[in-house]
Amino acid sequence: MVNADRVKEKLPGLLTSGKTTKRKNWNEFMRKREQLQRFVRDNPQRFNSLTNQLISILNEIDRELCKS
Repeated sequence: MVNADRVKEKLPGLLTSGKTTKRKNWNEFMRKREQLQRFVRDNPQRFNSLTNQLISILNEIDRELCKS
């Protein structure tokens, strides 16, 4: 089972390429976090829809892993 709150918390890090310990990547992480907060504020229904799709896919992957 995938924890939805954890997915929402980790999303900016998943959208950032590279390690966030480097300054350039940290700045990108912070930009993504701000953009995501704006997206949630301005369009919450679309954000929830996309998050639910992502969680559904992650649950499907989890089920497949548990089968083997």
